[in-house]
Amino acid sequence: MNGVTLFHGEKGGVGKSTACMVYADYRLRNGENPMIIDGDTCNPDVARMFQSRYKSVYNMSLRWEDEWYNLSGIAAKNPKKEIIVSLPAGAEDLDVGMLEKELAAQNLPLTVYFLMNRQRDSVKFITELFYNVSPECFIVVKNMCFARHENSFVRFDESHAAHFAKSNNVPIIALPNVNELALDRTLDFELPFHQVEHTDPRNKIRIDQWLNKAQQVLLEPMEQREAKIKAKKEVGIAGAA
Repeated sequence: MNGVTLFHGEKGGVGKSTACMVYADYRLRNGENPMIIDGDTCNPDVARMFQSRYKSVYNMSLRWEDEWYNLSGIAAKNPKKEIIVSLPAGAEDLDVGMLEKELAAQNLPLTVYFLMNRQRDSVKFITELFYNVSPECFIVVKNMCFARHENSFVRFDESHAAHFAKSNNVPIIALPNVNELALDRTLDFELPFHQVEHTDPRNKIRIDQWLNKAQQVLLEPMEQREAKIKAKKEVGIAGAA
């Protein structure tokens, strides 16, 4: 996999960092070598988790246009790497549509995992993004830490954004809930999930079960997307021949 994979959500506290950690942990555990960028310089939880064990982990401010401009340049210099990015909250200058165009000019894919809670502002933010970014770039993630049931996301489910997503075959997935105390104690190690040696078996049981399910949920639509991209390339090569 190459290109840029964004974990977006605009506001803070929707689970961007956690979802990014889960996703990046899977890639690293399976022997891949992505570049990981934590765009939050104030609270770089993603960088803290990986930087002690992996070299390709960076913390850079992605709140402003100049830094955002540099992101496509980094992708251009690393065309064979997947660049996993956890975005900060309130990054108002980010132009995801422009990034998509710049990457497309280099034949690099963009994937946007958009993390949602149940509030109106999540619906507002994703609606705005749908106007600027191609639907095939999106994976909508309902964070089940904010709901007991997937159908509790009523504001989104009844919105024009949800109708647009379903009409354009945008994956809508549910990130499973996790025991907060077990997660907090795991994050205290500041190590990738798969390298933590739990001292409390209760935490290990709960985190392992959650992590396996969460990684399956996050990776399934990405693997389908990768297969489509590969098929398009093969068709293009066959056509050129």
